[in-house]
Amino acid sequence: MKEHLHIARRAQPEDDAELRQLMRETWQDGAVKLGMEKEPRFVQDDSDIVIVRHRSTGDVSGCGSRKDRLLWLHGREQQVAYLGDLRVHPSYRRLSGRVLQAGFQQLTQWQLEKPAAMTFTAIFSDNHQALSALTHERLGLPKYVEAGKLYTSAFLLPYRANIVEDTAPDLEAASAYLNAQKRDLSAVMTPSLLAEMADLCVLMHKGKVIGVAALADRSSHQQIRVHGYGRSLSLVSRMLQLIGYRGLPNAGQIFRTLFVAHLAARDTATAKLLLHRLRRKATQHGAHALLLTQHESAPMLSLQRSAFAVRSSGRLYQVAWPGQTSLNALRHPQVEGYWL
Repeated sequence: MKEHLHIARRAQPEDDAELRQLMRETWQDGAVKLGMEKEPRFVQDDSDIVIVRHRSTGDVSGCGSRKDRLLWLHGREQQVAYLGDLRVHPSYRRLSGRVLQAGFQQLTQWQLEKPAAMTFTAIFSDNHQALSALTHERLGLPKYVEAGKLYTSAFLLPYRANIVEDTAPDLEAASAYLNAQKRDLSAVMTPSLLAEMADLCVLMHKGKVIGVAALADRSSHQQIRVHGYGRSLSLVSRMLQLIGYRGLPNAGQIFRTLFVAHLAARDTATAKLLLHRLRRKATQHGAHALLLTQHESAPMLSLQRSAFAVRSSGRLYQVAWPGQTSLNALRHPQVEGYWL
């Protein structure tokens, strides 16, 4: 029997340095060339991480991760898995299919050992390599089934904003309000999860919660680095700086971003007020941009409109594992950008 060129296994702490190097050496082309880095540590206890090595050389050729979360799905609390951090080292991209096959053998085994009610992932439109490698039903890979378009706006922020003074939010009431929405793929919320957010806005009316939104900050363990821009974005960035905005970081620098998280409101006007407050709070945190990701069916999709935003799009996918005969139809899913 012919040996596979690449072998995959669960990543261990001693693999961490090589995995972090792999993340630094792979990035996505497009209008903005972005790389996702995992400093100071990649191998975490809350994720299953697969490392792929070339059998002969022992070099790291790829990686991927699976993160299980307790989410709402069809009105019930269920374990749902997200696949992320899928990377193939540039020196192996000519034969990326073999690297991916090895990695997905391990991911499939984890699905058999602890089945998730659903597995999902996201691929953004500029990531042509991933779209080509993962969505054409290659032999040995699971089927990626489209589940709608995703829109992301990176709202660019000024240098200064008026201080937002909020009373201490009622975490219990905010959690209850979010759980009452029961939108597919939204988190089963607890006060402790909300307490982990970088900031939290809760709007009340006549003693009742009418809207909740949080700021998520991943910079302590995940960073976005800019590797280059198209000419038009460089010009826009310089123009924004002239009118008091931070603009975009220079090539080679970290793009300091915060994420809109766990957004729910009774109407669009309330959601706009929440987003306005989050933008001011994100400015106070010193971020370059505030990122909002929404599914095409989101009731508040109009929030994406802004004169000072860099927009991108992608698609949500369900992963159909070998032997899986049916998939869960999603109803107005809420996809958290800071999970992607």
